[in-house]
Amino acid sequence: GESIKKLENFMSEYRYVKCTIFFDEADSLFRKRGTQNDVFETDRIVSTMLKELDDDFKPIVFFASNLYSEIDKAIIRRIDEIISFNVYDYETLKQIWKDYSKTYKIDKKISSNANIINQFIQEKNNIITPSDLRIIAKKIAILLLDQNNYQEKNDNFINQILNDYFDYRN
Repeated sequence: GESIKKLENFMSEYRYVKCTIFFDEADSLFRKRGTQNDVFETDRIVSTMLKELDDDFKPIVFFASNLYSEIDKAIIRRIDEIISFNVYDYETLKQIWKDYSKTYKIDKKISSNANIINQFIQEKNNIITPSDLRIIAKKIAILLLDQNNYQEKNDNFINQILNDYFDYRN
């Protein structure tokens, strides 16, 4: 309940002031309702913000998020303009992956699985970042150290790392 009170106090202080308010990592504060363990707290935070945005509100409000799809739809409907800065296209991410796989010396060990990685990047390119690729490359490198009898065609091995990483991140 403390988050709700702080949000109400903050918004009431600036409600009639011409200013700019910036919420960074908005997905963590205004996450889709009904998707977290503490559903009621999340629901109340989103409801409080919706009420604030629906009132005669003077400030310009900016929301920033790397996980736009996780923001509650009702908040999104109240956003006047959405600007995407997704600068990593498939080809760029593919090159970044090649660089990391060489850095962590996994490029030759998983060369037959490159198509799996490339397909994964293509499917996820709206949310995957170079940092994600670095972490995945490190995880593969560490796991390869433990794989005494690693087979070049072990697709399940690569898929498991990718799925585990994104399940954990989300």
